Amino acid sequence: MPSSYSLGAHFENFVQGQLKTGRYNNASEVLRDALRLMEDRERRLAALDQALEEGLRSAEAGELYSAEDVFDELEAELAQMETGHHA
Repeated sequence: MPSSYSLGAHFENFVQGQLKTGRYNNASEVLRDALRLMEDRERRLAALDQALEEGLRSAEAGELYSAEDVFDELEAELAQMETGHHA
C-alpha cells in the first residue's frame, strides 16, 4: 500500500543527493535504507538497555567485581588471543 510523506526541504534535498550518487534507483530505496538503519539502531539501543538493566540487577544482588579483577581477566584473554589459544 503506497504511502505519501512530507519530508521537508532538508530531507528532500538529502534524498535527491543520494539519488544523484547512483546508489539508489528511487526515493523509496533511499527511505527503506534509512529506515533499516534506524531499525537497527533501535534494536541495538534496546539490547544496551537490557544489558544495563541486567547489570543493575546484578549489582543490587551484590554480584560485583573489582576493577582489578576485570582487568586481570581482560589481560588473560588478550594474552590467550596473542598466543592463538582462545578460551
